[in-house]
Amino acid sequence: MEEKLDLVLQKLDSMERDMSFMKQEMGSMKQEMNSMEQRLSSRMDAMEERLTRVQVTLENETNQKIDVIGEGHDFLIKHLGEALQMEKKNERMELEILNLKMEVRNMGYDIRDLKRKLALV
Repeated sequence: MEEKLDLVLQKLDSMERDMSFMKQEMGSMKQEMNSMEQRLSSRMDAMEERLTRVQVTLENETNQKIDVIGEGHDFLIKHLGEALQMEKKNERMELEILNLKMEVRNMGYDIRDLKRKLALV
């Protein structure tokens, strides 16, 4: 009977050692998990800060530059219309000048013909 009791005690001792080892392992794992959690938290904070800076840059710089480009585009569209109207007006004037030149040339021919006829009379 005493042998059985000794065996049971040995088993209990072995189980206590195993439990103690498992507690140490669990403590070590808990420390590692806490360390990982802190690193992840730090990285998340850094990412949030970086994201905030990007958002501020978008709001303050990029959006303003887009507005300036849009205003320039509106200005160009307005002045392009005016420039096209001036171009059409110039083309009409050039055509009118060409017509007037042709009429003056024809008048010159008519005058020359009249002078010849008068010279013959």
